[in-house]
Amino acid sequence: MQKENIVLSSLNTLHNDGKEIIFIAVNRETPANSTNVKGKVESLKQYGVQMPLMLIPAGFAAEEGLELVDNNLTPVTDAQRISNAFVILDGNNRYKAYKEIQKQQKEAVAKGRAYDAGKGLDDIVCFIQTEKPEKGVLNTLIEVNTTAISWKGGDYIRTAAKLNPEDAAINWANEMSKAKMSLSTISLFLTFDSKLKPQTVADFIKGGKLGCKCNVERAKRIYETFIAAGFKQKDINKRYLIKFVISQGEDLGIALEAFKALTEGEVQYISENLKDTGNPFEAVEARIEQLKAQKG
Repeated sequence: MQKENIVLSSLNTLHNDGKEIIFIAVNRETPANSTNVKGKVESLKQYGVQMPLMLIPAGFAAEEGLELVDNNLTPVTDAQRISNAFVILDGNNRYKAYKEIQKQQKEAVAKGRAYDAGKGLDDIVCFIQTEKPEKGVLNTLIEVNTTAISWKGGDYIRTAAKLNPEDAAINWANEMSKAKMSLSTISLFLTFDSKLKPQTVADFIKGGKLGCKCNVERAKRIYETFIAAGFKQKDINKRYLIKFVISQGEDLGIALEAFKALTEGEVQYISENLKDTGNPFEAVEARIEQLKAQKG
């Protein structure tokens, strides 16, 4: 990003000029009530925004076919509106915290209550890149979030799923991510290894191959077995259940049968003892041995 392509501005200046701030839909859709945004709300009230927002003309993103949304996540498609708007490359959560403070203040005034915004509504400095990034908007967005504010695994998965709605593995991974399963555990389900990493998904988003072989049908089968056995999502999200199944090697099918045969009490015992010490899977191992004996 060359300095001569950067214009210094502020939110108040942009607002006074009739400009709008909108978003690239595949960027993080952090809700206002998230822990991250709540933390930034309190920080803004005390210190104000210490880091500028990084903006580019919304038209650059539209030219790449990227979906644009407003602050309410409503799609923005009107060409004139897009031409009069900027999108945020870096600073989404800071901006959302700023808008949340505005909302809280408005609600307080409407109810006749005092509201101390502190420095939370001070003007925010913006860096505007006036030329389209050489690597493209999407690739620049990924790099900014990788090197500057560190996307989490779920952010990469969600973005990949939006851009690749027909990819079964990525979309199953996205469903698990929504259920609060970590990318490392998702990788164990899909690859029986830790091959599905943020960088792997980032490369996929940029148009490359996923870089690891995923067996989505096997993953679904194992997941559905855990659900049928009576395990809760929070237990499945931990690595212990899937790692035990992986450890059974060629006896995978028998292991899944054993899980299905567990009693409610045995499932509860396993759930309460999923930790690094001890062996909560004795009941499963006993049933595996019984099934092997029955099958001769």
